[in-house]
Amino acid sequence: FYYARKYKALAEKNNLDTLVSTAYIDMGISYGIRSEYDSSLYYFSLALKKATLLNYQIDIGKSYSNMGYTYHRMGNKKEAVKCYEKALKIFKKLKIVKHSNQCYMNLGSVYFDLEQYAFSQSYFEQVLKSFEELNDQDGIAKACFALGNTYRMQQKLALSKEVNLKSLDIRKKSGDL
Repeated sequence: FYYARKYKALAEKNNLDTLVSTAYIDMGISYGIRSEYDSSLYYFSLALKKATLLNYQIDIGKSYSNMGYTYHRMGNKKEAVKCYEKALKIFKKLKIVKHSNQCYMNLGSVYFDLEQYAFSQSYFEQVLKSFEELNDQDGIAKACFALGNTYRMQQKLALSKEVNLKSLDIRKKSGDL
């Protein structure tokens, strides 16, 4: 938080407006790490307002994504879904695959928590496909694990076993058990 405040002040002094919204995001993250969610949301809201005024799409998306995470941690899953969907729309438009994939994983997780396994499955399948296209083995392992748990909750045990074994195989090769 301390350093984010410092670079926010420098950004304002030097008229680097986009860095101001980025600083607010970092401030919100610092509160989120400490589970101070009201303060976290406050700074993400400031970031969103500043980024929206500048039409700085990346920080608009990051603000929504971080707000989604915060709402999810607070137990407000419906608001989390709204924020993640807004962020995903922006990241897909900007073709930022890394952030899009994180939104897919987060949406899958929220729907899993809501026991809406068909939605959860859909998002985890989308992110798995994306990771496979990128040949991102760590991402594939994470997506397979999440998808396997979703299949298990739907009593699709053969599919659950298949993707969980794929996840385990990748993790064994990388030494990440």
